[in-house]
Amino acid sequence: MNPQPSQFRLSCGRDRALAMVAAVATSSSLFVALLVCFDTASPDLWLTPSPALMESMANCDHYATRQGREQCKQHVVFAQLARERQAVQLARR
Repeated sequence: MNPQPSQFRLSCGRDRALAMVAAVATSSSLFVALLVCFDTASPDLWLTPSPALMESMANCDHYATRQGREQCKQHVVFAQLARERQAVQLARR
């Protein structure tokens, strides 16, 4: 009725191997799911440093106050993003 020691070791080793495979599969699937979620949640918002953009940003440095410089830079970024979105919409048509 009692299992032989060799059978118990074989069964225990098999269970460990199956548990390891299950753990690796679960971890991998969770990693892929998180990667996909973060990839779709945060689109690429980097601006390409074109000469026109760099000139616009340099013009913002002429403001006397820090607040003025920050507002100017925000307007430049928003304008550039609006142009890029418009270009994407035109390309989809």
